[in-house]
Amino acid sequence: MCRTGDFADRLKALQTPTLVVGGIHDPMFPPQFLREQFSSPIAKARLALIDAGHEIPLEAPQQMAGLLEAFLAGLWT
Repeated sequence: MCRTGDFADRLKALQTPTLVVGGIHDPMFPPQFLREQFSSPIAKARLALIDAGHEIPLEAPQQMAGLLEAFLAGLWT
């Protein structure tokens, strides 16, 4: 789904701050893929990598929550 042209083209139109979170051991969406396909096309995207696989909220819930908290806090400063 996310590898189709229509989805990729719509990412380029996003102008909102975006947090892309990936696991450094994710076999489905490895860091380089996330960087090239998700964070690079979005003007205001930030890529954060966690020492986890594909199930980040289950594997590293505190790290995930910390990233989200810091990202959201930065939107109000």
